[in-house]
Amino acid sequence: MPKQAAKPQFTDVFLIESLDQIATAKDRVCVLNILGKESRGVIPTSHAYSGGNVVFGTAPGKRGDVLATPLGGIPVYNNVREGMADGHKFNVGVVYLPPAAVRDGVFEFIRVNNALEKVMILTEKVPVHDAREIRAFALARNVQVFGANCLGVADAWNHVRLGGALGGDAPEETLRKGSVAVYSNSGNFTTTIASYLKTAGWGTTTCISSGKDLYIFFSPVEFAHALSNDK
Repeated sequence: MPKQAAKPQFTDVFLIESLDQIATAKDRVCVLNILGKESRGVIPTSHAYSGGNVVFGTAPGKRGDVLATPLGGIPVYNNVREGMADGHKFNVGVVYLPPAAVRDGVFEFIRVNNALEKVMILTEKVPVHDAREIRAFALARNVQVFGANCLGVADAWNHVRLGGALGGDAPEETLRKGSVAVYSNSGNFTTTIASYLKTAGWGTTTCISSGKDLYIFFSPVEFAHALSNDK
């Protein structure tokens, strides 16, 4: 009889083994386009909720500026390399760039920072061809990407929010410790589910806004794998 073809080994692409690795207290963040309209409204809340996890941000031509937050100012540089040259270290990149600039922004993160582990793409309508190149390059460097067109991730137990506005303007009220993990393509619905659970007396562990673009980087299969290994 002819030999049957081997089944694909999806475990080869599982970079996240457990949900508790997705948003941790040890994560340190760099934000591209930190002075943009959306990011300057969201990042101060995320920074404060997470105990001060954003180490610096970038905005071309704005080196020396500071984004004010309840925990103090976040320094701004022209690019990632400048911030790292000043001694700032990070393992999470957050992208608030326009669609055409996302690919180059993610590639900059990966090329200049060997310690990079995760990237959150908040931008919507990232070109599919660019998304496929991002996925390939990120996997080759063992970097997990979330998004695009997402609101990032959050962990109620670790009291950490990475990326966008999960939990709204008062995440400490919405993201209560519990036993339910949430995965949704809608960032707003992810927050709504957490709020409904809280009202019913339940809480959450990890909340993930996977994004609504055509290309989703952190898939339901990868989520299920991390969920099955979460203690």
